[in-house]
Amino acid sequence: MNNNKTPGSADEQLADIAKEFVRQNKTRTRWRMVLTLLFIGYFGFISYLGIEESGLLEETLKKESPFVAEVVLSGTIQTAGEINADDAMQLLDDAFKAKNSKAVILRLNSPGGSPVQSSQIY
Repeated sequence: MNNNKTPGSADEQLADIAKEFVRQNKTRTRWRMVLTLLFIGYFGFISYLGIEESGLLEETLKKESPFVAEVVLSGTIQTAGEINADDAMQLLDDAFKAKNSKAVILRLNSPGGSPVQSSQIY
């Protein structure tokens, strides 16, 4: 059995063709991905401009109708924890002082934490 490949042999040519095919396929896939991301970005930007121009965002944010505010606090109540008294009190103050807020729902999911921080929130 002779394993010597002569330059230009069929095996060598086939390997070169396969390498070129793989290289072209990678390039084509890369450009397809870039163009897809550009299209999605362009479409998202144009959509945002359309919504912004229509004033739909401002109308939604400036609702004059009454609503129920919801404050969600989740995590350990500690000075350096997920919930601390200063942040929680600021959220509650904002909810109670909101112009058309008729009620406030406090949704609290905490395993506990600092009694001092908890009493400050209470």
